[in-house]
Amino acid sequence: MSKRAVFGSLFLLLLAGAPSATTIYVPDDFSTIQAAIDGAANSDVIIVRAGTYVENLDFLGKAITVESEAGPDSTVIDGNSAQSVVTFQSAEGADSVLDGFTILNGTGTDYNNKRCGGGIICINGSSPTIRRNLIESNTVEHKGGGIYCNGSSPSILENVIRGNSVTDTDSFTEGGGGIHCSSSSAVIWKNSISQNMAYGRGYHQCWGGGLFFHDSSVTLAENVIEKNTSDYAGGGITIYAAPSAGATRVTGNVISENSAIWGGGVSCGFASPLFANNWFRNNAAETGAAIDFYDSLSEIYNCFFFENTASLDGGGVAFQKSSLSIGNCTFTRNVALDRGGAIFCGFDSAPTVVNSILWGDLAFYGAEIYLDRAPAVSFTISYSDVTGGLTGVHVSQGTTLDWGQGMIDADPLFAKIHEPDLHLLHDSPCRNKGDSTVVPPGLAGDSEGDPRISGTRVDMGADEFHPRLYLAGPVLSGPNSPMEVRLIGEPMTPYKLAIGSGVLDPPLPTPHGDFCLVPPLFPVLSNNLPHDGFLCYYTNVPLSWQPGDRIPCQALVGKWGEMDTRFTNLLLVVVE
Repeated sequence: MSKRAVFGSLFLLLLAGAPSATTIYVPDDFSTIQAAIDGAANSDVIIVRAGTYVENLDFLGKAITVESEAGPDSTVIDGNSAQSVVTFQSAEGADSVLDGFTILNGTGTDYNNKRCGGGIICINGSSPTIRRNLIESNTVEHKGGGIYCNGSSPSILENVIRGNSVTDTDSFTEGGGGIHCSSSSAVIWKNSISQNMAYGRGYHQCWGGGLFFHDSSVTLAENVIEKNTSDYAGGGITIYAAPSAGATRVTGNVISENSAIWGGGVSCGFASPLFANNWFRNNAAETGAAIDFYDSLSEIYNCFFFENTASLDGGGVAFQKSSLSIGNCTFTRNVALDRGGAIFCGFDSAPTVVNSILWGDLAFYGAEIYLDRAPAVSFTISYSDVTGGLTGVHVSQGTTLDWGQGMIDADPLFAKIHEPDLHLLHDSPCRNKGDSTVVPPGLAGDSEGDPRISGTRVDMGADEFHPRLYLAGPVLSGPNSPMEVRLIGEPMTPYKLAIGSGVLDPPLPTPHGDFCLVPPLFPVLSNNLPHDGFLCYYTNVPLSWQPGDRIPCQALVGKWGEMDTRFTNLLLVVVE
């Protein structure tokens, strides 16, 4: 027999011996979800029909998928205020999947004498995949109203986590109304985390209204974290005692309308996370409306701080005993009713700011920057745009201000500052005025992924001037629903805007950048950009567009064959 025939026979034998996955239906095959889990084997898929199931589930260490047939709006697991709604406690891995349920009315599990994990608990090295669920109205006394992780590495993907709470804490390491991670390495991606709260008992105060990371290495990316509250620190997020620099990465998130006493958006203590490409908007606190740092060594790049408000100090960020590197960030319209409209610098701190914009912020003392009268306070800033120049900085006696090279005081020319639309216009004095030598090699793009150095030098601020196509606000379906498309580029440059029939994967490389649209193309506009290079195109949503549609658009800015002509980014118009 030939070698090929021998290998073929062995392969067929292996296939014959491999267990086959079974699809189990609830309530068809088993009347309850837990009974289906009890009867399932590894690799099985349990599909749950629409309905409400009053249960408390345990995955029992099995590598199975439990998914709803009709999605979370129609399929509810009600914990009946008994314990955690779903438990992972037997070293489950990524192939233990919970997908597409509403998970509510959980009151947690007793773990290390604490009540934890109202909706879901992951302990004992469990690292499941938790995706596309609605986790709401769960309550615990101590840790993780929605989800609690200890010594685990779950993937928490595309969930809605809202209205969960921690209500009766008695220790400062407790909290996390939405999610609490302790000694864990979680991936938290593309979730909506909102209206969660963390409140203490008596004199005890609680941390992390939305999320609490304690001694953990977490990847927190592309989430919307909004309207969460804490009665002490970290309305949106608390990061406490992170093990090493950059171990926790907070990237591409929208962090808005959260509130606390310290750190309305984020409270960071004894930790060294990386913040990159985030939006901090309308957060509120007494100190550090967007972020409050204590004894931390953090880096902040490509972040926007807009309309955050501190009733005392630090409308944007505040820090004590901390050394921060802030690069290519934009602070505007932040307010501190006492000190430091954009930045408050407290005792024993030595931050460095470069390539940034601090414009139009307000405070009673130090409209942009306040250096507090305290030992060992020094502040270094260079290649940045600061309202009023040195008059925007309050330097207390005994502190040191290093006002470096490349500083300017000029209107940065944002596209529309009140909305906010903080893209730089073509004639912005912040274009090509930064220090390119200090751009971290790992951050080659700006806050939207455009090339970080698009011209001769890096720009100041979180946005790099580059041709870009984008929307102003959501696109809603229905008769006469308005839609506004915006395009930024070189003034008076010809452009063509088109809709495609799909998205090319991979895109087609051209001398003018990647072309992303599947033909046939449907032309929308063809003209010249206005004198400031900023086009606002108003129209109505076509009646043929339905909720959930993703309409691909792209523009060519310039004439085909000319050196400066470019394709813009691919814009996917998502209809709501």
